[in-house]
Amino acid sequence: MSKYRKSIVGYTDKLSVLAGDQQAFMLSAETPVSCDAELVELICGDTRAKGAGFQEKPVVSSLAGKLELTRQSIYGGSYGIARIDSSVNMFCLCFLPTAETIGTLLQFSSLRIETNGSVVRVDVGDERQLTLPCAMNRWHWLGIAVSGKELKGRITRDALGPAESGQSSEAIVRLDDVIELRAEEVVFGASRTQGRTELPFNGKIEAPWLADETVDLHVAEVLSENQDRLKTARGLIAAWDFGQQIGGDAGIDIGPAGCHVTFYNSPTRAVKGRYWDGSSHNFNDAPGQYGAVHFHDDDLTDARWQPSTSWQVPSDLPSGVYALKVTGDNSRDYVPFFVRPAPHHDRNKIVYLAPTATYLAYANQRLGLEGGILSDGQARNQNDAYLMDHREVGLSLYEHHSDGSGVHYSSYLRPVLNLKPEGLMWAFNADSNITAWLRNLGESFDVVTDEDLHREGASLIADYQVVVTGTHPEYYSTAMLDALEGFLGNGGRLMYMGGNGFYWRIAYHPDKPEIIEVRRAEDGARAWIAEPGEYFHAFTGEYGGMWQIGRAHV
Repeated sequence: MSKYRKSIVGYTDKLSVLAGDQQAFMLSAETPVSCDAELVELICGDTRAKGAGFQEKPVVSSLAGKLELTRQSIYGGSYGIARIDSSVNMFCLCFLPTAETIGTLLQFSSLRIETNGSVVRVDVGDERQLTLPCAMNRWHWLGIAVSGKELKGRITRDALGPAESGQSSEAIVRLDDVIELRAEEVVFGASRTQGRTELPFNGKIEAPWLADETVDLHVAEVLSENQDRLKTARGLIAAWDFGQQIGGDAGIDIGPAGCHVTFYNSPTRAVKGRYWDGSSHNFNDAPGQYGAVHFHDDDLTDARWQPSTSWQVPSDLPSGVYALKVTGDNSRDYVPFFVRPAPHHDRNKIVYLAPTATYLAYANQRLGLEGGILSDGQARNQNDAYLMDHREVGLSLYEHHSDGSGVHYSSYLRPVLNLKPEGLMWAFNADSNITAWLRNLGESFDVVTDEDLHREGASLIADYQVVVTGTHPEYYSTAMLDALEGFLGNGGRLMYMGGNGFYWRIAYHPDKPEIIEVRRAEDGARAWIAEPGEYFHAFTGEYGGMWQIGRAHV
């Protein structure tokens, strides 16, 4: 293991950059430390005794200098926020708990609805509390309606089987005065205090709505089941239909306020809702049956750290694999990134296609570190050791959330410990042997990434004679595969340097290239299996699964 201990770690806001781009680096240290920063070209990250040998080349740049680092924390868990300015006297929602953990369903003003074991608790301020007892079975839907004026609530549990009827319970807290509730920021799936996420909920939420007038709790329950009727409800402020615009980060408000929810850390969408009846397995055909959002306490697609340093990529920087190298207090970290050729640069004959989608799929994977199928649970380098000690950096697409559901989304806007040199001979580190091989042959080459290929298509690689893949180009979007097929069809040559390539279909977020999605459907070597009815990607609406099955479904 390296002589360095990992107490400094970081990531960048752009994995692929172009001359003229602004790029930021987010860094954190366990304790305050003064560090030396420099730009290096990463030629080979292989530190094995019998490997190709670690090679880096210092590059003069404006990134060089001293950095004063402090600890930046990660507050995981997905949540949604809607900003409203209205008094509230009635609120309702449906929810499905997926773990026996304490979590917040809804928060606004001084009010919070919290699941806690076998009860749902409604807190207003520090003194007023309403407890609704309910046998909360995991993966089973419940509905809650609360009248704020006298803090009266009703919770309904769906029938557990065809022979049973739904069960409900009511509770009331008599008050000496009327509660004044005013919603300015409505938070779903977690509590928020001074920008910090607390008590994230594990489970699904569907059809929340708020009103400034109260109705009978039984009537409120009926209104929740019919959106057309709900739109005409007396005093309606906002009603959110999460079955609309499933591919993005917005939860659409169909009420008069038009206060849409913005989701953070990518809760899972295109999941079965309360009214899924099995008649359709495609949310594109039956969006009303996919009106739920699945929140997890370990979702993380943006650590939201503050930039520690930034620069403008020089116009004369050659295409290649680079890293910000940060050293201090016997700790060292590399933050790699890829520089595409500038538009005014002549193209080389060879282009190396960095499989960044695969890097994201395996980002922070722990299969070989926690007694999994790939290893004996031993840390073999400083990056592994840090990953084992810091679960807050998030999960790979090969793992399960804490509630047992599969991880659908991955992002590079967080520390990714296996997207660094000096690690296991896998993915990024293994691929550095290919770039070192090309360099040692004296072959000039450019570098582009999966992200670039997905966005720009065949035109990105049309001017090259040869495309060289990485060692494991496993995860491919439709646009990426179309681009390679078009390149080959026009006489281009492909050097396939990998194994298990072009295997899983993925989707990129429509607005955030740092996030990919996978749906492990129907076949293949699967670390987890997608739920029936949830085989279609939320981001694009395309069918998931393996490319080897064929392209008929796409």
